[in-house]
Amino acid sequence: MDDCDCHYCQYRRNPNRSGDLESIHDTQKAMGGVSHMFVRRRAADPRFRFPEVVRIGRRIFIRRRDREEWMLSPHAQLTTTFNAPGRAA
Repeated sequence: MDDCDCHYCQYRRNPNRSGDLESIHDTQKAMGGVSHMFVRRRAADPRFRFPEVVRIGRRIFIRRRDREEWMLSPHAQLTTTFNAPGRAA
């Protein structure tokens, strides 16, 4: 999974990265008002290399800098297509 050499993947390999934690709601707003499930699905699917989430109790947080770097990376541009050619609708 570490075969990508984009700026975000290089940044992500840095063990000393830090940043302010922001709630998942702030992350949703920063990503253009996406749904909670959109963020959860991106975090669960390794293809997207979404920034790791930090759980404190039942709350979910993401480091702001990680999210910003991810949004600039090519991994944020990936889409899931359910009506792909050759797939029954």
